Amino acid sequence: MRQYILIIFALVCAINVFGQNRRVEKSIEKAIEANDVIIEDLKDTISMLSSQSSKLDSVIHRISKRQFPRSISEQELAVELQKLTIKGIWQNHNNIQAKLKLAKDTELSKYYFQIIEIYNSLNIPYNETTNSENIKLLENIKLLDCHVDDYKILSSSVNDYRFVMFELARVLKIIDDLSGTPKDIKEKLNESNELEFITDNIPYAHRCVERYINFRASNRGGNAKADLLSELKQACPDAFSDF
Repeated sequence: MRQYILIIFALVCAINVFGQNRRVEKSIEKAIEANDVIIEDLKDTISMLSSQSSKLDSVIHRISKRQFPRSISEQELAVELQKLTIKGIWQNHNNIQAKLKLAKDTELSKYYFQIIEIYNSLNIPYNETTNSENIKLLENIKLLDCHVDDYKILSSSVNDYRFVMFELARVLKIIDDLSGTPKDIKEKLNESNELEFITDNIPYAHRCVERYINFRASNRGGNAKADLLSELKQACPDAFSDF
């Protein structure tokens, strides 16, 4: 009997040991699975950091190769400005203004910044306040000798801008009574010398004539024509009060 009891006890102990071993094995398996997840996460993190490091290295390399602009003297600026007319300076104003900024503490830079703004005012609708301010500015601006003639034309155009708006109103009424192709209408205006004061020295007024001729030649215009006349009335109400 005692022998059987010992055998049963031994079996129970063996079963307990086996059960504990299984629990240990399952714990080990779970730990291994968790460790695999951690390892994969670490791999992803390492890959991301490596990518960011490569991008940072690329940025640092580009910055190290970049040449930052240096300031230039008034003499160097003058050399650049002499290559262009005032109209050419305005047409290339982005590049020229970049150079003016490199010499921003010079008188020459200040004057040519103003010239660009003044010339630009002739390319947009007339503004009485702006035009009056530009007339005063032009009295004190000093340009390079090579731009003296251009300066005289610009100064004359700015001083005449208001007068030209009245001329523009007069010419637009004449165009309303003409017919034919744009070329025909333009020839009739030139034959009677109606465009004497509306030249490309004031680009905005010149463009208005061209657009209005096209409206008349096509007998259309619709909203575009109405918008143009509305813009002109707002720009110079005195000149366009009858439209």
